[in-house]
Amino acid sequence: MAVITISSSTGSIYLNIIFNGDFLEDRDISIAVRIADSSGSGVEEFVKIPKIQYDLNSLEVRTILELQQLQSLTRGTLFIVIYSPKNPSFKLIGFVQARVTCDIFDTILTPEDVQAVSSGIAWVYPLPDGSWSYNVLLPDEHKPTSIKMETGRKVLEDLPLNFANNTTRDIVSGMSSRYYQLLYEGSLYLNVVTTKSNLRGRLVYRGFGDAQLSDAPMLLVPGNKTHTALRAQGLLWIGIDNDCGLNYQLTLSERPQREILRLEVMEMPGLHRMGLPVRSYVLADIETSDYEGIFPDIQKISFAHVKAGDALFKVVGLNDSSILASAVIKNVRVPPNCLPDNVVNPDYTLEHDDDVSLPVNNYRCAYD
Repeated sequence: MAVITISSSTGSIYLNIIFNGDFLEDRDISIAVRIADSSGSGVEEFVKIPKIQYDLNSLEVRTILELQQLQSLTRGTLFIVIYSPKNPSFKLIGFVQARVTCDIFDTILTPEDVQAVSSGIAWVYPLPDGSWSYNVLLPDEHKPTSIKMETGRKVLEDLPLNFANNTTRDIVSGMSSRYYQLLYEGSLYLNVVTTKSNLRGRLVYRGFGDAQLSDAPMLLVPGNKTHTALRAQGLLWIGIDNDCGLNYQLTLSERPQREILRLEVMEMPGLHRMGLPVRSYVLADIETSDYEGIFPDIQKISFAHVKAGDALFKVVGLNDSSILASAVIKNVRVPPNCLPDNVVNPDYTLEHDDDVSLPVNNYRCAYD
């Protein structure tokens, strides 16, 4: 048995292989691991195993695959051979089968004129029966007229146009192995034509992680005080794990050159606009357009605001503290153990005949 993790962007592969066999001696031996395609082209690594056993042995291998082997992976023709260099005729062979149901592909749908028109986002993931779930989220200004799946400028599929509140969640079946190959190669595009513009984006692989525990990603919209020559928009995933860590993964369409950006989460943005103090968390300072991380120090009351959709994710430029892009955090599941207990103090009693009343409140209070 082998557990395999592959990064399609770098071609790196990690294998954890468990095997047994009729080994004559309890001693250190060398094992060869070969990863190849149907043509025989591939890579080979040698690993020394101390005190090899009959019942169970484990070894780890890290290496880099060429594009040809990555393409073979999508076709199901990539295989692994384990053998002893001293006796190559005794070997174990197995084909690598991708578990595509654990993968998500997303993109920022960029308009032809990014200065005048807002972007959208889309995400696609294969289902166990071979069909694909495709999802599109557009700003209110867009009225979609068609959705096409394409590569280069060749249209592969016209997808059903079932939008409600500028969002579609639909399924397309009959996806061939060629489509899977294009998807994992990063050669598949979604093209959404609207009454406002032509939106297009290349689907990029995202391994399913804790940031994808939420129902859907969020659209990062440009801030009101961003640079006139820059209109940063983006895609944001947020998920809360069982240890109450806030996991996030974001992609920006563009960013200011040579400027550090700060990622923040702020609760109750409405009260903040009124000038009232609110809690805010600095997640990280970044210098890239793609970033993922985890922040472990969110208070439980703040998670209650996140669950209620009363929190804001901000991308702030450190040079002038302007908001480059932001998104209201919504549709995020929060584990019950990360929320306030809401348990009444056991010494508290409420008597119906108590004639002590609260003073008349003629002013507003802001509190948690």
